[in-house]
Amino acid sequence: MSSPHRRDRNITLRLKDKKDVVLLSTIHSAEMVVIKDDLKPKMVIDYNNSMGRVDKVDQHLAAYPVPRNSGKRYYKKIFFNLLELPLWNSYVLYTISEGRKIPLDYRIVTYHYYYYYYYHHHRYI
Repeated sequence: MSSPHRRDRNITLRLKDKKDVVLLSTIHSAEMVVIKDDLKPKMVIDYNNSMGRVDKVDQHLAAYPVPRNSGKRYYKKIFFNLLELPLWNSYVLYTISEGRKIPLDYRIVTYHYYYYYYYHHHRYI
């Protein structure tokens, strides 16, 4: 972590996660907090505790991206997004009903189920 930079009410902090992350806040200090044997800035903890559902969905969907090579074809991005969101919503409902699989395992099982269902019920003669 680099040293924080404060100017007026703004504080800037640069972290090294998987990539460089730059944080900007007007209400935080450079205070660090220990969470599960990990040292994190308090502004990250506050953000994670108050982030909305859309941010959480985006965060989880980014962890398991569907390979896309769309270039200027925006409709492919829309198509894959229309596949990803219902899958995530079904995973959320699954975990509410006491499901225990991690998201990647759930995705694999679901894809296998749909592939099996399609292959055995929609065969062309």
